[in-house]
Amino acid sequence: MKYTDGTNIDTMAILLSNRSLSYLYDEEYQAALIDADNCIKLKPDWFRVGEQFVLEILWLIRMVL
Repeated sequence: MKYTDGTNIDTMAILLSNRSLSYLYDEEYQAALIDADNCIKLKPDWFRVGEQFVLEILWLIRMVL
């Protein structure tokens, strides 16, 4: 079975998204934002990525205030 580039992009986006959320729970905010940003670059039209990025920004704001 041969995988296409699209499948690799989808897989990488999922991995980055999941790792970003893990970083967020570990309070590694900069790493979480970097992964979320890279995920958005791979899949800009993917709702899950945008939603997660917004949640991370809100979490960061809450931690600062």
